[in-house]
Amino acid sequence: MFSVHGIDAAVYDDLMQGPRLETTIRNIERFVQVKSELRSRTPNVEVWAVRTKEVEAQLPEVRAFWRARGIRFKARALDNRAHPEITDNTDLGMDDDEWKYATHCAIPFWRAWVLWNGDMVLCCVDWERKHVFGNIHQQSIREIWNSEGYRAYRERMRRNDFAGTLCEHCKGI
Repeated sequence: MFSVHGIDAAVYDDLMQGPRLETTIRNIERFVQVKSELRSRTPNVEVWAVRTKEVEAQLPEVRAFWRARGIRFKARALDNRAHPEITDNTDLGMDDDEWKYATHCAIPFWRAWVLWNGDMVLCCVDWERKHVFGNIHQQSIREIWNSEGYRAYRERMRRNDFAGTLCEHCKGI
């Protein structure tokens, strides 16, 4: 999954504050090209965007843009990025959504999140890198996934023990 919030460069570049939209698109297209050259069916490639007012305004164009490249697109609901100080979403773009705390989460049981620098974090909302379980430049994804720290975190989730964790404040879906 690649996070690409729209195809308007001004909006994307302002939101992401990292590689510019042009570079991001070029990198995704290259990734798909390498996958094709290797004749690989995996990994599945998807582009996700957060449904803000800016993204909503261009959804038909965004869907068509990624479809033309053979890439699945998904626009997902806005959440608080597991940050306890973000309690109001009106300034973030969606004034008619009411957040609710998640009661459970399957992400750490079925999906790995690797950041641009190789850090493997708990999930996509861990933008502050509170739970870095390892780095793929020092260990394999399998080793990190099966590490004591990752397994212990998943066990806490099974017991609904979120106190002091990133998950404690998550208002994700």
